Amino acid sequence: MTYMIDKILFNIDSFRIVLRTYGVLVGSTKSRIDWSAVGMQSLRDRFLSLYPEFVAETKFENKCMLLLDLFKLQIVFAGGVL
Repeated sequence: MTYMIDKILFNIDSFRIVLRTYGVLVGSTKSRIDWSAVGMQSLRDRFLSLYPEFVAETKFENKCMLLLDLFKLQIVFAGGVL
């Protein structure tokens, strides 16, 4: 578990760069995550429901946002475990 969390936290700077760059991309979309009710189990469930969408998505802009959402969920999960 520590190894996975370290890998997630180590890549936060890269995540921030991609997030900023994505924000100026024509055709960018909004996050699909509803942060109003977040718990450890809901993070896991949301990640597991978003991942197949990410794999199936063909449009670059949507796939990129899904990837960013997946990483956001991992960051919050890692912070909750620490």
